Amino acid sequence: MKLQDILDYDLLQKHLVNGVVRRQVHPQYPNLFVYNYTEQAQFERIWDNVTNVCRGLIVADDCVIARGFNKFHNLNTEFAPETMEANLPKIAPLVTEKLDGSMGIQYVWDDKIWVATRGSFASEQAIWATDWLRKHYAEDSNYYWAHRAESPDWTMLFEIIYAENRIVVDYDFEGLIVIGLVRVSTGEEADRHLLEAVAYQNGLDVVRRFDKSLAECAAENNLNEEGYVLTYSLGENVPPLKVKMKFVEYCRLHRILTGLNPRAIWEMLSDNQNEAIDLILNDEKMPTEFKHWFNGWVLQLRQDFVTITTRATKIFLSRPQTGIRKDVALYFLQTAQDISSVLFAMLDGKDVSPIVWDKIRPKATDTFKQEEA
Repeated sequence: MKLQDILDYDLLQKHLVNGVVRRQVHPQYPNLFVYNYTEQAQFERIWDNVTNVCRGLIVADDCVIARGFNKFHNLNTEFAPETMEANLPKIAPLVTEKLDGSMGIQYVWDDKIWVATRGSFASEQAIWATDWLRKHYAEDSNYYWAHRAESPDWTMLFEIIYAENRIVVDYDFEGLIVIGLVRVSTGEEADRHLLEAVAYQNGLDVVRRFDKSLAECAAENNLNEEGYVLTYSLGENVPPLKVKMKFVEYCRLHRILTGLNPRAIWEMLSDNQNEAIDLILNDEKMPTEFKHWFNGWVLQLRQDFVTITTRATKIFLSRPQTGIRKDVALYFLQTAQDISSVLFAMLDGKDVSPIVWDKIRPKATDTFKQEEA
């Protein structure tokens, strides 16, 4: 299947130039690429024939060999009218668990089984998943789905779950869970019966399904779970309509884990949001690793604040007592020019806290968790 047969090729080239789509080359095979939409596409909501498809699209030269799910949104996303409840198909959807890991895209190249993530051949998740899959079938070189005659036009998709890749949900297992089979040429998904048959024949677990209505799903807020995916079939040879329904508690935790960076923690401290900080540190649902990371920044910034104010106080108390401001100013500049603004604020009887906080504003903007590639 040629790349230009499944998307607007000219628009793809434009998106690549403008940074809307990113193309990564395989570290071992220079003619193997994976296409993925970028942060710019997300921020500017550029969803079209190209960006919807470039979500783990794996291409050898100009031939598509594997693909992920098309981009899909949360239920009732205003800029995506098809997700509005009133516009959903009047048929019962397939309801499956929304797993809190990373999407893995299986492909076969150089007679080997590989797993990529939606934007990388060599992300930590892709490397872990490839290693897991190969070890899982180390004693059986005839991996059924990778080599069966009809499989080249289908891509097996996984959820990659292991401890170091934890986002919010704390799972008690590690491995690859089959979440879909996507036809490369059309984007349509195999029905549930085929999905289960292929997964079980290969000794793989398949994502859980539920016999629930949309209303029943929407009413839930289960702890230590992400939510549901609702899949509406639109017929043969076309991708289905998929929507995500995430639990409120999951969304709350996810915003903190993927949204708080050192600068945001600094803002909380400088604004005296001590109660909010204590709530996060005492929240039993927060991962221990996140608490250590968060508390480390809190302690470091508070210590930096104390260090500067203590030093400034000592210098201020030792200033010349001549009563001449010029003499005091010269002393401050000669003794501690780097914190002279703090010292002059002390001299003028001003609150020095805002000045001290401004001096220790961190440059780091990385969050505890980043979206996988």
